[in-house]
Amino acid sequence: MENFGIRKKANRFALLLPVCAILVTSALWLTARSQYPSWCLDCVPIPLQLAGMLNGPVAFLAYPFYPLVQGDASAGHLAILLAAIALQWAYISYAIDKRHTGARQRTIWRWIVGLLGVLFAFGPIAVAIRMYHVGLPYKVVALAWSLLMGYHFFGFLRKVRGADISADVSPS
Repeated sequence: MENFGIRKKANRFALLLPVCAILVTSALWLTARSQYPSWCLDCVPIPLQLAGMLNGPVAFLAYPFYPLVQGDASAGHLAILLAAIALQWAYISYAIDKRHTGARQRTIWRWIVGLLGVLFAFGPIAVAIRMYHVGLPYKVVALAWSLLMGYHFFGFLRKVRGADISADVSPS
């Protein structure tokens, strides 16, 4: 595979997930913008809710949603939002690609990141509970994001286990 400029199988999601997330989110945002009723100041169209469900942690940072579909959303604001989405999915793809590789050292930085991550994991559900203009499916997905993030970052606080050599990738 190296002959054709393709990276090893271990990094297969590093570019795919962020690009797909940006494309899907952009399409959902454009659809939501075309469906936005001008008479409703705090309505959130279903496509924008779907984009929020897809990008839970970033969506909670972009709260409230309705300014994103109103005319006063700047290109810079949207560019920052898409960059945050790309970073979120790049981290997720990195975590997926590296989940069974080498033993990790237990350091104070790993513990700090784990603690901050666990605290951040409560954000999506805390914000979603307060939202009156999104439906129950959105709140359930926010709960799922919070649980997944909590599980992931609790892993930083657990005792470090050895590497799983069965997932080792060898060049073909």
